[in-house]
Amino acid sequence: MSLRKNMGKIRFVERKDLRVPGGSVGRQFTAELAMEYELLALGKQKSERPSMFGKLILQKDKNITKSADIRRLIKRRLQMWKDDLLEELIQEAELCDKKMPKSVTQMSEEKAINLFSGMILQGKIRQAVRFITDRSETGGILCPDDDAGKGKTVQEVLESKHPEQREPDPEVFIICEDLPVLIDVDVTADHMLKIASTLSGGAGVSALDAAQWQNLLLKQGGASENLREAMAALTRRLANNIVEWDDIRAMKANKLIALDKCPGVRPIGIGAIASLCAEVMVYITGDVVQSC
Repeated sequence: MSLRKNMGKIRFVERKDLRVPGGSVGRQFTAELAMEYELLALGKQKSERPSMFGKLILQKDKNITKSADIRRLIKRRLQMWKDDLLEELIQEAELCDKKMPKSVTQMSEEKAINLFSGMILQGKIRQAVRFITDRSETGGILCPDDDAGKGKTVQEVLESKHPEQREPDPEVFIICEDLPVLIDVDVTADHMLKIASTLSGGAGVSALDAAQWQNLLLKQGGASENLREAMAALTRRLANNIVEWDDIRAMKANKLIALDKCPGVRPIGIGAIASLCAEVMVYITGDVVQSC
């Protein structure tokens, strides 16, 4: 099927976040993010600040499109972050978000070509091919108010799939007196360097998808090295200590989206930082687990 014939079947949601630019602005963004995660790794702050950093700084303003203007916008927000003007940043992000399109819209051929080219340039060959060829007249992303059938909206279906919280029954836990010795896992910046190039996936609540994280971890010079060190320190803390849930609650949060199962609704949770730390741990300890 040609791309032109396939256009009527491709639907998309307008991206609401900016890409991290190169140059001094990108390095400044990366350095500030590294500092936030370093403080989290040291236990000097909770995960809410680093988790919302990307979303607040990179929230797209639909009226600002030129590269020079985008850089100036990001620099201004970074200064506001340093000045601890969080409430002002939150209000600005909410206002900009309200101006962005909310619904899933039809994609033009020009838009599809630009997205396809961007995926190719980022090395996402498999995703690019699936984007152009693997489309049907149904399926794709659903919005909360879409009709999910049987008189329910997508949001109502998602809520029905989420169980109520409850206290676990003590009888389900295994009583074990003889516990193995806990050996610390040594996570280094080199481990982060090796895993960074393999990252894939969309953006979670932080607004930083895999491509953004690869850029931050690999392509921002000394700032990237600082970020790799900070993420390694955070992973060491998570792996070798009992960490209070309040400290990492925001870091564990996922962005919930709904996919059309044709028929039905499939909930998908997109995370970022927790996945990065988990992939590094699998890389380090995977062979040990397999040998046990």
